[in-house]
Amino acid sequence: MKQEFDLKNIFLTIDDDLIFSRYKKDSIVELEDAQELAETVYNNVVEDKIYGQIVDVRQMKSMSREARDYFASLKKGYVEYSALLISGLFQRNLAKMYFMFSKPKIETKVFEKEDDAIVWVREKLKNHKKNS
Repeated sequence: MKQEFDLKNIFLTIDDDLIFSRYKKDSIVELEDAQELAETVYNNVVEDKIYGQIVDVRQMKSMSREARDYFASLKKGYVEYSALLISGLFQRNLAKMYFMFSKPKIETKVFEKEDDAIVWVREKLKNHKKNS
């Protein structure tokens, strides 16, 4: 069952085993936004189910260090794999800094094409289910 949420700075969709977080145009993401997203996801996922997520930051203007650190600190649980959708060299460099300094606990890979991100997450989920 597809669920959609319109949060302050994020459009969130939970569809089967994928969680899509699309940051709104020119959004400035603070810790409160990160907490709102995590709480909304947590309250709407199925217990004991593994999810992959697509995080689209292509339209986002900025994210505070506190929000980045909060996201990075989230432990594995229901989300095992995360694809980060970016646009261009500037966001690629920001993503590298995120990996270097925040060190996310969830396996995360960067993509510029949404289709590639979805294929990667689905393949990871498929392999996870085979090995469980």
